Amino acid sequence: MVAMSYGQQRLWMINRLDPASDAYNVPFRIEIDGPLDLAALQSSLGDLVARHEVLRTRYPCNDDTGEQVIVPAAAAVPRLVYEQTTPEQAEEALVATCREPFDLTTDLPVRARVWRTGVDRFLFLLVIHHIATDGVSTGPLCRDLGAAYAARRKGAAPDLPPLPIQYADFALWQRELLGSEDDPGSLAHRQIGYWRDRLRGLEPQLSLPTDRALPNRLGTQGVLVVRTLPAGLHQRLIAIARGHGTTLFTVLQSAIAAFLTRTGSGTDIPLGSPVAGRGESDLDDLVGFFVNSLVFRIDTGGDPSFDALIDRAHQVTVGALSHQDLPFERLVDALNPRRSLALHPFFQVMFTLQSAVEHGDENLTLDGCVTSTEVLTTDNAKFALSIGIAEEVDPATGTPAGLTLRWSFNADVFDADTADTLLDSFTLFLRQVVAHPGRSIWQASLIGTDTMAALLAAGGVTGHARPTSLGTLDELFWQQARRRPRATALVDGDRTVMYGELAERAGTLATALRTAGAGPGQVVPILLERGTDMVASLLAVLRTGAAYTLLDPDYPNERLRSIRARCGGTLVVTRGDLVARIATAGVRVLLTDDLPAAGAADTWPSRPDAMPACVLFTSGSTGEPKGVLVPHRAMVATLREQSYARFGPGEVFLQCSPVSWDGFSLELFGALLFGGLCVLQPGQRPEPARVAAAAARHGVTMLQLSASLFNFLADEHPETFDGLTQVFTGGEAASVRHVRAVARQRPDLRIGNGYGPAESMGFTTCHQISPEDLDAGTIPIGRPVAHKRAYVLDARLQPVPPGVVGEIYLAGDGLATGYLGDAPGTAIRFVADPFGAPGDRMYRTGDLGRWHGGVLTYRGRSDDQVKIRGFRVEPNEVNAAVAAQPGVQQSAVVVAERTPGDRMLVAYVVGTGIAPAAVRQALAAQLPEHLVPGAVVVVPALPRTATGKLDLAALPAVVTGSPSTGREPRDDIERRLCHLYRDVLGVEQVDIDDNFFELGGHSLLAARLINRIRAALGRDVDLATVFAHPTVAGLGPAVASAPGAAQRPRLRRMT
Repeated sequence: MVAMSYGQQRLWMINRLDPASDAYNVPFRIEIDGPLDLAALQSSLGDLVARHEVLRTRYPCNDDTGEQVIVPAAAAVPRLVYEQTTPEQAEEALVATCREPFDLTTDLPVRARVWRTGVDRFLFLLVIHHIATDGVSTGPLCRDLGAAYAARRKGAAPDLPPLPIQYADFALWQRELLGSEDDPGSLAHRQIGYWRDRLRGLEPQLSLPTDRALPNRLGTQGVLVVRTLPAGLHQRLIAIARGHGTTLFTVLQSAIAAFLTRTGSGTDIPLGSPVAGRGESDLDDLVGFFVNSLVFRIDTGGDPSFDALIDRAHQVTVGALSHQDLPFERLVDALNPRRSLALHPFFQVMFTLQSAVEHGDENLTLDGCVTSTEVLTTDNAKFALSIGIAEEVDPATGTPAGLTLRWSFNADVFDADTADTLLDSFTLFLRQVVAHPGRSIWQASLIGTDTMAALLAAGGVTGHARPTSLGTLDELFWQQARRRPRATALVDGDRTVMYGELAERAGTLATALRTAGAGPGQVVPILLERGTDMVASLLAVLRTGAAYTLLDPDYPNERLRSIRARCGGTLVVTRGDLVARIATAGVRVLLTDDLPAAGAADTWPSRPDAMPACVLFTSGSTGEPKGVLVPHRAMVATLREQSYARFGPGEVFLQCSPVSWDGFSLELFGALLFGGLCVLQPGQRPEPARVAAAAARHGVTMLQLSASLFNFLADEHPETFDGLTQVFTGGEAASVRHVRAVARQRPDLRIGNGYGPAESMGFTTCHQISPEDLDAGTIPIGRPVAHKRAYVLDARLQPVPPGVVGEIYLAGDGLATGYLGDAPGTAIRFVADPFGAPGDRMYRTGDLGRWHGGVLTYRGRSDDQVKIRGFRVEPNEVNAAVAAQPGVQQSAVVVAERTPGDRMLVAYVVGTGIAPAAVRQALAAQLPEHLVPGAVVVVPALPRTATGKLDLAALPAVVTGSPSTGREPRDDIERRLCHLYRDVLGVEQVDIDDNFFELGGHSLLAARLINRIRAALGRDVDLATVFAHPTVAGLGPAVASAPGAAQRPRLRRMT
C-alpha cells in the first residue's frame, strides 16, 4: 500500500463526499470505421493497464484517508462490454455509461464499452476517473493503446520501452521533494510562505453575476455554452502576447479578469488554472493525475488599459509558475481558509487553455481502421464557473485557426439564458480590447447594438417627444370639482365631503394664505392630523403657487421645528391646539379653525408644472432630515396616462400611509385627480385593524401597502383583500410566500409590486404579479411606468448586460428637483442623463438591480452589504430562508455585534410554535454556515416605523457570549464527541459549541473523526454531516439519529 498523491487525496475526498457524482469522469469517445478486432482490443486494454499501474489501482479507506492499492495486472484487465445496436441507441447508452459513478474505494478507475452500429462501424467508449488521468495523459494513453492493439492484431505482445517510474513512485517522490513545512530549508516552507503573502486578504467569495445565491452545497450540474472565435482574432491575440513578451494564456487570463471586473466582481480577481505538474522528463510518457491548481490573483483596479493589465498579469503568472511545486491541497491545509461545501477555496472561477501543441497525438490509432477520438466535455460543473478555451490549428499549415470557448456555468446559481448572455458579452468585450489594447478596459462595451436598444426600450427610452405640460395638481383637482361637484371626494370618519365642498373649503384657505403672503417660491408647512382640513390645506397651498410639506403630529416637537426651519418661510398652517408645538419667534400661523366659511377667489393664475409642489422629508445620512423638493410634473406624471393601476370615478382609495411618505400622494391624488373617492384612515400611521375595517366598511378598491404591512395583513387580517380590485406592495422586498397566499385567496385580484424612492416620486417601476412569479425565489420590480425611465449602470455609467447586477438609476418626468437647500447633495445624486434629451438628469438610487427576462429585479443596496467573518452576506437572502421555516409568519434578519468587530446575523421571527434551535438547525441544513443566524429571537411583533418599514432600533437586543460559550457536555454522546474532537485535533479543551474547522480541522481530519465516531459510538455519519454540524452541540443529534455502523472486526494481533 502506498500513500496517494496530494492531488489524488482531493479527488478521493470529493468522491467520498458525493459518491454518486460523475463530475470527475473523463470519457473518451472513439468512432471506428473498419474491421475492428474485438479480441485484440480486449487484450490491448489489458496491456494498457499492465503498463500503467495507476489504471489498476484502488483507493480503499484506511482509518483517516485512502491509499493506493495496486492490483496485479492479470486481475485488473478491464472487461470490454460489447453490444450490437442502432446508432441512436448507442449514443443513448454512451451518455448513460459516462454518467455511471466510480466508487474509488472498490472500483478500478477504467471502464470500456463497444457498440457495433453498422457494417464495420463501431463506437468505442473508454471512461477513466480523473484520479488516474489528466489532459496530458491523453497522448501516452492513445499511443500505448494503439501500439498494443497493433501488436495484438498480429498475435504478438506489444514491445514498448519500459517506463522509468510508475505513478506510485511519483506520489512518494513528491512528498520527499516538498519536505516538511516546519523545516525552514524545505521547498514546502518556502512556497507556502510565498503563497501566504500572495493570498493575504483575499476575500473568500468572488461576486459573480449569478441568478441565485449560493446554496449550502454547490451541485455539479452545469450549463455548457460554446462559442467559436475566428482565426483573425486568434492570430491578433498571439501577436499581442508576443508584443508583451508573454503567452496567449496570460492575455486571455487578463481579458477574463477584466470582464469579471466589468460584470461586477470587483477589482481583486482570483482565477484558478491547472498546470501540468510534469516538470520531470520521466513523467512525459506516464498516464496519471499530475495536474496542480494555481491561484492567479489579478488586480484590475486603477483604470488600466488592456496593455497595462497584461503586464500586471504577466508578473502574476511568472510568480505563480515559479511556485507551482506546492500541491493545491497542501496550500489549503497550510493557509486553512474557512471551509464551505458551496465555495471552492481561494477561487470559484477555473480557467483552462488547451494550447495547439496539446492536440497533436490525441487520436487513438487502431491498425486497419479509421478512427476519430474526442475527449468528451460533459455538462458537469466542478466550479461556479469553468472557462475552457481551446486553440484550433489549420491542419495543412499549422497556423492558428481560431478559438473554441467552452464555458460551464453551475446550474445551481446560473440560468441558461444568463450563461448565453455572459458568453456573448465576453466575446464582444474580447474583440474590442484586442482591437484597442491601449484603451481603458472600461471603454470596451459589453453590449451589442441590438441588446443596447432592447435595454433602453425596456428602461422606458422611447424616443417619443415628452408632453409640454401635464398640468398641476390643483388645476386637475379643480377640473374634477367643476365636473362633478356633488360626487363624494373624501370619507373622513363618519363625515363625507363632496368635491364641491372640498374645493370651496380649499379656496377659502387659499385666499387667506395669499393674503398672509403665501405664493410661488415658498414652502408652507402644514401641521394637522389626517383629515379634511389637512387635505383642504394642502390644496390651498398649491392653489397659491407655493409648495406644501406635511408635518406629522406624531413627530417630536424638536423634529417638527427642525423641518419647519429648513423650509425657510415664516408661514405655517395648523390648528389652535397645535400652535405651541411649532410656533417660534417670527413664525406666522394660519389657523384652520379660525377662518370664514367662504370667500374663495374666483380665478387663479396658471403656472408651469415644473414649479415645486411639495417637500418630502426623509432621514438623512448626516442625522438631519433631508428635504426632497418635488415639482408638480413629477407628482402628476406618476398618475396620469398610466396602466399600472386603475384611476377614475368608481375607484375607492384608502389613504393610510404616513402623511410624510411619498406613498401619500398616490393614495390621495390618485383618487382626487380622477373623480375617485379617498377614504382617510383615522390616525397618523397605518394600523392593520383599521385598514381592514375601513376596507370592508367603505368598499375600498385600491390599497397601497409596504411589504411589511402587506405581510402582516396577509397573516392576521386576510379578509382585508376580499373586496379589493387592486393592491400594491412596495418599499421593501416583496415576500413571495405572502403574495402567494393572497393570490390564492383572491385569484382575480390585481397585485402589483412597485418600486421607486421619493426622489422619483414613488412608483417608478411596477410589476403586475403573474402565477409564474408565485413559484419564483423573488418577485421582480418590473418595468418603468409611463413618463419614467430606469437604467442599470456600472461604475462608469454604462449599461450592464442583462443578468449582470448594477446600480439602478431613474430618470424621466418623475424626478424631484433636488434636495431643499442642499446643492452639493443634489449634485451628487442627480447627474446628467446620457440617454435622455439634452439637459435631462437621472437619479442615482444606491439600489442594486439587474435586467432579467425584460424586467427589473432588485438585488439589495450598494452600501447595505455586510461581512461576516470575511464572507459577503445579503440579509435578504437569509431572511427568505428564515421566512420559509414552518410556523414563521414574519421575519427580519439584521446584523449585530457579539463583541466589537465580531458580527453575527440575528433572525427576529413572529409566529407560533417556533423553537429557535430548530430553526437554526433547519437553516444549517439549507444555507452555508456563514449565512446561518447566530441567534433566532422570537418576538410578538416586528416593530415598524411610521412608514411601515422595520424599526431596527426597536428590536430587542441579543445578549451573547463569545463564539465558544464554554458549555459542558449535556449527555453521553456529547461527552464522547468532545473526547473525539480533542483526540483527532490534538487540542486540550473542546466545548460543545467549538467549531471543528475553527479549531484547525480540515476534510481529512473530518474523515478521521468519522472513523473514530464509527468505532467509538457505532454510528455511521458522513462528511457532509460534519460540514453541516461542525460543533459537538450540532453534531450530537445527527450522530444520535444516524444509522448503526456495519459491524467491523475487532483489531487484534494476527501475525
